Amino acid sequence: MRKILPVVILTIAIFITIPGCNSGPSELLCPVNLGGEWGYINQQGRFVIDTQFDTAQNFSEGLAAVSCGEKYGFVFYMPSRDDSNE
Repeated sequence: MRKILPVVILTIAIFITIPGCNSGPSELLCPVNLGGEWGYINQQGRFVIDTQFDTAQNFSEGLAAVSCGEKYGFVFYMPSRDDSNE
């Protein structure tokens, strides 16, 4: 429990301060770096996409650019109705 509280506070602080994290329905996820790997959290600070990427960009129109090693691509995310109601 002691380790969880600082992570939650950190993710909330990151979520509030990164531009684009709250900008619209397709941008409900925010990139977060833990232990050198990137993943995505929702507006409640819960991981929706586990940390697994070397780089991760903000979502725009449902897509986010990511890299893993020498491979580059996009993550597609379509929020469900539950995501916007939480």
